[in-house]
Formats: sequence, structure tokens, C-alpha cells
Amino acid sequence: MLHVRTAFHVTHMVRDVHAAIRRYEEVFQPPIVPPSYHAGEDRDAAFAFVSDAYIELFASRDANATAPTSNGGRHIKRFGEGLANFGWLIDDEITAAIAFCEARGYRPMYVGGPEQSAFFFHPRQAYGIMLEIMNGAIHHDPRNQPGWAARWRDEQPLGIERLNCVTYAVRDLEGAIAFLQGLTEAPVVYRGADNAAGKESAYLWVEDHLIELAQPLAEDTELGRSVQREGPKIHSVTFKVKSLKQVADYLREKDIAVLGREESGSLMLAPAAMLGAKYSFSERSIPNDPRGSH
Repeated sequence: MLHVRTAFHVTHMVRDVHAAIRRYEEVFQPPIVPPSYHAGEDRDAAFAFVSDAYIELFASRDANATAPTSNGGRHIKRFGEGLANFGWLIDDEITAAIAFCEARGYRPMYVGGPEQSAFFFHPRQAYGIMLEIMNGAIHHDPRNQPGWAARWRDEQPLGIERLNCVTYAVRDLEGAIAFLQGLTEAPVVYRGADNAAGKESAYLWVEDHLIELAQPLAEDTELGRSVQREGPKIHSVTFKVKSLKQVADYLREKDIAVLGREESGSLMLAPAAMLGAKYSFSERSIPNDPRGSH
């Protein structure tokens, strides 16, 4: 098995890293690691710490080219701006992790140049579950500071308590569950249908976070249209908050568009207002969440 130590980053593909930083500062007010260039990926990237989530703002330098050659540029060309993948930090040596995956018939995709410091699974082999696997640490991580979680809950205007889950939209729920469990033996802590949202979901607990695998119940739903348009891939990130009214009041005061109503139990930042990324907010815990209801 892969020995997952913790969640790594969610990657948000953007065209302009500085515009993305301004948007995250306006909406979330997070500490941000300034942009740096990576030659192996031909990209500039900054990193935002939002509650317990770690978010990479990834801007390929050829994102606006007619025929981009970088992985990030091609992703933007196909999907536009938005969420691209999630990741894990593992305790295994990366070569051992690659060998484990290859022995199971998977074809790792390498990133960052020839040193093979990290890898992805090919989405077609992974039911659309784009995961970056890396051995390492996040240096100078502000989330280790005393009082970090309390400040996000009690002082930040959105009142974020934690990252509730990362959601992947999938066509084959059983296959996607088997894929993740074949890597980690992650238990399914809850499974059920949400007819209002038009999806059946399985929530898997992986060390310190939940991954939701969501299969549309019909094509004429938001999730169904997303899968029809883009194929199975990462769909959204949901934060648990103290008060949806507090979230709605704050965002509307700043004239940032939201989808949904507080009474429905969930709000989403309009993707057009968040450079294509889908960020949702909910007061509800996932049933059987090992972290409890708070």
C-alpha cells in the first residue's frame, strides 16, 4: 500500500498567477507563498493556505498560446481555468511508490523534470481521479502555528472550520472506490444518494481528510453536465463553516457572486467569480466523519 502521511495541495490552474493571488486575497484572505518559477513544468506558482487546505495557484507560461506544449498549458487549453488535481504526501520512498504502482499495472506520469520527485496516475487508468503523489514536506507551514484553526473559525470572515472534502466527479463509482482502496485501503465512511444534488456519493477517509467520489444520477444535473462536458475529474472543494448566513453576508457585501441559498444547506462561489474553481461551503459534517461534527 501507499502510506499517506497527509493531504498535499489542491491545484488551481490559472492563466495569470498574480490575478489569482488578488482573487484569493479578496475572498479568503490567506497567507500566500509568493510566486516562483519551475523550469521542469514551465510554470509560475504561488501557494495559499486556507484553513487546513493547501492550494497551489499554477500558471503555465504558455497557457495563452495557440498550441501550448506544457502539461499545464494543455490543461488550460482543454478545460479552461479551474481545479485540476489533488495530492498526497507519502512516507514511502518515491521509487518504491512508483514500483508498487507499476506492479499493479498503473502507468505513472512524472512531473517536475527527470528527477521523478513526484508522479500522477494517468486519468484514464484512475477513473478520472487525478492525484499527485509526492514524498516530502511543506516547509514553514503556517498551519502548524498555535491557534491557526481557531483564527480561521472565529476571526476570519468566512468562519471556516475545516476542509470538509475534495470531490471527484466519476462515471464508475464502484471502479473509483476500488482504485483508491487498492492504493490505500481507505475505508468508505459513508455512502448514499443525494437526490436534490442528483448524485450518489462515497466518502473515503484517507489519513486526515475525506475524498468524495460522486457519480451523477442523471445527465441533466450540475454534476451530470460537468461529467458530460469535461469527463470524470476533480469537481469541487467543500469547506465546513460555522454559519452559511455569515458566508453569504460576507460574500454579498464584497459583491462576489454565489450560487445557492442558505436554506439549502450549501453555497458555492460562482466559478466565474473564482477563475473557474468550484468552492462550496456547508454547515453540515459528512456522516461518520472521523473528525467528528465540529
